Amino acid sequence: MKFSNIALISSGIRALVVGGGKAGLIKTKALLKRGCIVSVLSKDFIEGFYDINDKNLHIIKGIYEKEYIFDKHLIVMAIGDDSTLHRIIKDCNDNHKLYLNCKNFREGNFIIPFQVESEEVNIAINTTEGNPKVSKKISKVFLEYIEEKDELISFINFARMKLKDNPIKNHVLDFLVSDEFEIYFKEGRHREIIKEKYGEILA
Repeated sequence: MKFSNIALISSGIRALVVGGGKAGLIKTKALLKRGCIVSVLSKDFIEGFYDINDKNLHIIKGIYEKEYIFDKHLIVMAIGDDSTLHRIIKDCNDNHKLYLNCKNFREGNFIIPFQVESEEVNIAINTTEGNPKVSKKISKVFLEYIEEKDELISFINFARMKLKDNPIKNHVLDFLVSDEFEIYFKEGRHREIIKEKYGEILA
């Protein structure tokens, strides 16, 4: 499968989860963790939903009607009934919605990847076959790597903002992201080297 990865600014995203079982609970928690506003629609809910204390969670007892998707950006189908699934998929396509079919992710048009983040970097990980356990396992490797780079990345971000209107900004940033500069940074000589090469540009 081909994926086109995008990053959503979660605070403005409204999601509908159809299904009050285990799969629905997992997806609900993942969306809430990222700051989305989540409505969950089902006739019945497992106990875990009532243990969630989050102002962004809205529980709706009832059956699916297409009106529920109109004001939502993301639709998550966490049910097993094929008839209802196909109906929701049709409604989503007719209304240009992004939708995830938990029963078969290949029948949807988006997935929720496993995410890890340090202070400076967010990484989304998914496998081409949609195996979250593998994504979670390899995420440790990525997390260790980016945490080691956090101070360097923070400094480069600072420099980028400081040089916002400087005509040599791109030239300087090319140097700051080089392996050579990383060595200077680890040695604590980075500001000295920048001053030698470019003067007081970060003063």
